[in-house]
Amino acid sequence: MMRVERIVKEADNQHEIKSYNEILGKSGELGCTLLMKIDDPAERDEKLTKWLDLPMHLYLKLEDKTQIRATYKAITSSESGW
Repeated sequence: MMRVERIVKEADNQHEIKSYNEILGKSGELGCTLLMKIDDPAERDEKLTKWLDLPMHLYLKLEDKTQIRATYKAITSSESGW
């Protein structure tokens, strides 16, 4: 993310690292992040409302076809500082 967003200041790098460390899984867990950037506020509000149940459709599919549903914590931009 730091490379894509061209974050070069040390304080900004530390903020990104801290933010992502907070959402990583614990030992034995798998953590991931889904980021969607929608600049237009009206379009963003419309899409986010439509996508409220998106997490219920996300799962990890194992080699033996087992599906493991995600547990998640929604993080808002105000919480993350983004």
